[in-house]
Amino acid sequence: MPLCRSCDTQGSANWVTAPGSHHDKKCPRYSSEVCYTCKGCDVVGNQQWVTLKGNHHHSKCERFSNTAYGTCKHCGIIDLTSKVMSEGDYHKSSCPRYKYEGGFFKNCCTCN
Repeated sequence: MPLCRSCDTQGSANWVTAPGSHHDKKCPRYSSEVCYTCKGCDVVGNQQWVTLKGNHHHSKCERFSNTAYGTCKHCGIIDLTSKVMSEGDYHKSSCPRYKYEGGFFKNCCTCN
C-alpha cells in the first residue's frame, strides 16, 4: 500500500494523495475536511463529492454519469463544471468568481 512521505498515512494511492483530516496535522496534505472513499471505484473526497453521480467516478461505478461536476479551487463549491467556472452569486463572497446578481430580490421584484 502507498504511504504518504510527509506523515506515513497509508492507504490506496487516491487516499494517500487526497488532502484531508486523515493526514497528520503537520503534513502539507492535512485539511480539516473529512474524506470518504467510493466503494465502487475508489474516488476520494468529501461526502458530497463521493455521493454525487457524475463523470468523476470510473465508468463501471454505479455512481458514474455523463454529467461533469467540478470544485471551485477558490471557495470549494461543488456544482456543474460550467457553473463552477463562471462568475455568480452561488460562489462564496470571498471568492474571486463571486458576482452579486441581485440575491433574493432578483426573482421577486417587479420594478427595474
